[in-house]
Amino acid sequence: MIQPSAPLNSPSPQRFSVVIVGAGPAGLTVGNILRAAGVDCLVLETETREFIERRPRAGVIEEWAVRGLERRGLAGSLLERAERHTACEFRFDGERYRFAYQELTGSHHWVYPQPLLVTDLVREYADVRGGDIRFGVRDVRLHDVDGDRPSVSYTGVDTGRRESVVCDFVAGCDGARGVTRASLAPERARVARHDYGIGWLALLAEAPPSADCVLFGCHPDGFAGQMPRSPEVTRYYLQCPPGDDPDHWPHERVWAELRRRLGAAGAAPLTEGRLIEKRVLDMHDHVTEPMASGRLFLAGDAAHLVAPIAAKGMNLALHDAFLLGDALAARLTRGDDSGLAGYSRECLRRVWDYQEFSQWLSELYHGSAAGDPFRAGTTLAGCAACSPHPPPLPPSRSSTWARPRGTEPGPSVVRGTVADPVVRHVQRLVHQPPQMAVAQGVDDPAALLAGVHEPREPQPRQMLADRGACHAAGLGERGDVGLAAGQGVQQGQPGAVAEQGEQLRREREVLLARGAWVRIVRR
Repeated sequence: MIQPSAPLNSPSPQRFSVVIVGAGPAGLTVGNILRAAGVDCLVLETETREFIERRPRAGVIEEWAVRGLERRGLAGSLLERAERHTACEFRFDGERYRFAYQELTGSHHWVYPQPLLVTDLVREYADVRGGDIRFGVRDVRLHDVDGDRPSVSYTGVDTGRRESVVCDFVAGCDGARGVTRASLAPERARVARHDYGIGWLALLAEAPPSADCVLFGCHPDGFAGQMPRSPEVTRYYLQCPPGDDPDHWPHERVWAELRRRLGAAGAAPLTEGRLIEKRVLDMHDHVTEPMASGRLFLAGDAAHLVAPIAAKGMNLALHDAFLLGDALAARLTRGDDSGLAGYSRECLRRVWDYQEFSQWLSELYHGSAAGDPFRAGTTLAGCAACSPHPPPLPPSRSSTWARPRGTEPGPSVVRGTVADPVVRHVQRLVHQPPQMAVAQGVDDPAALLAGVHEPREPQPRQMLADRGACHAAGLGERGDVGLAAGQGVQQGQPGAVAEQGEQLRREREVLLARGAWVRIVRR
């Protein structure tokens, strides 16, 4: 809870522009951004440095997040050591379905365990950029965060005395069980919660991955997953009852269930190894709105928890950190408040987007084990939609914006085919309902997303369609590839986008071929 003021028996308070509570990916990224901008800041962490550098956590990082780290000088080791993943594999009904998403979109994921990223960020912040970080602190409390002179107090690990730090802003990056979220005034913050009613047995095995990509097993007895972490260590998940006891899962039972749920025709046998971690995760989410109050700004799990169903937690934390670090730096170095004013709204857009995607993916993973024949049937249909054999498409055409003006456009998409419901699905994903397409001067919304309709006013309309397709396919942090492409044509520079035309054409084919493909590629 918020304390009205710093304790009276504390020594003279120290002063920093920003106090960051929590040394996870979000807090350390914010700290590094501030240090690069010349802003003085302090990071407070309740655990030791050794602990946070070894704590097993997430490992899948999306391409846009890696680009964001790279732009800020924080991805050197990651780019040298991380494994790049370009495909995943669904296993259900005794069959294997490989989904090579890089071939379809040019996008990929990186596998880099969170302890390695945290180690890199701590080293950069403390050892390279000279940031102040204090480990092992206890009883952290926030004071006057709604006033002009907030402060943070804590008990030092070495002295055992209360210390007080006055600051301009507090960044709450201390996770779902931290003190900063609890410091929000209840009347100003709303916490939305969701419980999936299932558990996952999270396992770390001293064994090499049994396949060269992530595996998703959708089985009547429950979901199973393989997520490679390194050449020697593999993360596995098994669906189980919520609150189950890990001791109910001895070595033999774990591997028997993994073999059964991930088994498929032609699949190599699983490589077994010693289980070095075994814990049960109850699948639930929460979102705090707004993510700021006064001088306190939340980031990462302190603001929102997303179940590991879609491997989004660390990526959302980095997204928050990029926005918050940049916004604080702009405010403290240039007096620009715009980033802080829009911080919560901008973060929550992606938070809710990822939460919705996780719910959709959860049904794909768990529906066949729900004990409901109807859900099992729809889940099987959803899995089949991820098959690498989409229905045939009309002959491919060059995209409209890449076609010289005056050239006859390609045929419009025929309504009543598989494309029509998928287009409506995509319109919802990119927040562009059919009436908007009509307002933009396009008669056929399906053709707008397909990129085969010549708009009445050519470039700006098609630029929007290309950006929508780009966003739905997961390219660019905010559809920037498609936007840049459209701008190039609008400015009379078709050569600037020539290399992107074929790629976007293929993406459109995916958008129109399978709604499920759209959703997975987009993420």
